[in-house]
Amino acid sequence: MLGNNSHFIALVWLTYAISGSPLDLGLVMMFSSLPPLLFGLFMGVYVDLWDRKRLMILCDIFRCFVVLMFPLLYYFGLLRLAHIYLITFLLSSLQVLFESAQGSFVPNLVARPQLVVANSISQMTSQVTNIIGSALAGVLILLIGNINIFYLDSFSFLFSAASLSFITRSGRVAGATLSVSGREILHRMKEGMRLMANTELILILTITMAIMNFALGPVNVLFPILSEKILQAGAAGFGFLMSGLSFGMLIGAIVVGKVGSRLTKGKLT
Repeated sequence: MLGNNSHFIALVWLTYAISGSPLDLGLVMMFSSLPPLLFGLFMGVYVDLWDRKRLMILCDIFRCFVVLMFPLLYYFGLLRLAHIYLITFLLSSLQVLFESAQGSFVPNLVARPQLVVANSISQMTSQVTNIIGSALAGVLILLIGNINIFYLDSFSFLFSAASLSFITRSGRVAGATLSVSGREILHRMKEGMRLMANTELILILTITMAIMNFALGPVNVLFPILSEKILQAGAAGFGFLMSGLSFGMLIGAIVVGKVGSRLTKGKLT
């Protein structure tokens, strides 16, 4: 997560430096958002068929090499906006796969009564690294240059893969097999859609997250322009603005961890 957030700040600033166009920033965000929309349900089905731990390790290793495409293309003078769109799309696709495996693996690691606390800790970890990673990236862009941030992000994926390898529990679902027909895959996808439609809480959460992402989407495009043109704070200012968002989310995660076990999920939502 620390690498991801540094990567995001560097990616947005790199795009803005190359084009200076809010439209191009919006297109980068669009290519980042397309994989969850296009592949999210399909990948969710396949995650249940694979060993989740191994899948996460493979995703990290692939992302390590994909991220390296940014500095390599840059130093050979070949980096174009089209490459940024393509690499962003690939990284987002791998992230969807990784996060699907990660989220479904947590219940295998802790008992059911500990799930709320475990998920809260996970969110707190995420938001703390968001705060640190965003602010740190803004400062590092000034110190070592924007393109070198991607080397750090690439290394972070290798570190993550190595850390995951120490988990002793298997990530394989009992009885799962990869030898399933396309009809079976389609059937499982329909089951997932039916579950969402028939479970009020899941449906409400899905709609709520859609609205939140729709509202937050423009922020990612406007913040670098705000920092550069209005605040005249450059990359460092952009990093600290994004840290502010994460700080608010961290407070929310702490509150959920404190009161989550005493409230129903509906009231908590």
